[in-house]
Amino acid sequence: MADTAPVALVTGAAHRLGAKTAQTLHARGWNLIIHYRSQHQKAETVAGDLNQTRPGSAVTLQADLSNLAEVQQLAEQSVAQWGRLDGLVNNASVFYP
Repeated sequence: MADTAPVALVTGAAHRLGAKTAQTLHARGWNLIIHYRSQHQKAETVAGDLNQTRPGSAVTLQADLSNLAEVQQLAEQSVAQWGRLDGLVNNASVFYP
């Protein structure tokens, strides 16, 4: 049976507001793509926690959103996970001192 849960990509979802957004969507039945640029371990922790609640419902994907080729690859890989993408939360940001 195919997974009919809606699918969302949350950029910058490895920590802070992005992680909380992913957790909230997940609690409402969404499958999640946890995007990260450099926080691999934090992203894996978020996905792991979500997958403990609902196995196979969260994956991580890395991309530098300032690189157009990586953005394109992120989009393609995101759709390939469950064959669709129903939501996008543009949360990623860069902080400069």
